[in-house]
Amino acid sequence: MSVDTLIILGVGALVAAPIVIGLSRANEVVVLDARGGRLEVRRGRVPAKVLRELGEVARRAGLDGARLRVVAEGGRPRLIVEGAVDAGVAQRLRNVVGLFTLAELRQAKRG
Repeated sequence: MSVDTLIILGVGALVAAPIVIGLSRANEVVVLDARGGRLEVRRGRVPAKVLRELGEVARRAGLDGARLRVVAEGGRPRLIVEGAVDAGVAQRLRNVVGLFTLAELRQAKRG
């Protein structure tokens, strides 16, 4: 492979990366990180009631080093749990998110 080809591929990757990231985050409602049983909002907005309910589950389980992503899928919210989280805790978190509609999750006030 020539140097010109490598340069063109590198520039193409630099141009495509933000597009791919933007498309993958297009359906994200909120991203939360769990640290020491506490939840921190990383991206997006979340109503206080939802954060309180999820935070209670996280506190009781002592979640640490987990990431919770609420995404819009088929017109409904879906929780994606990343990290070492017990299956029962993950299900309780999904149950909390399932109590709310996508519209309720998206109407959070800007803080």
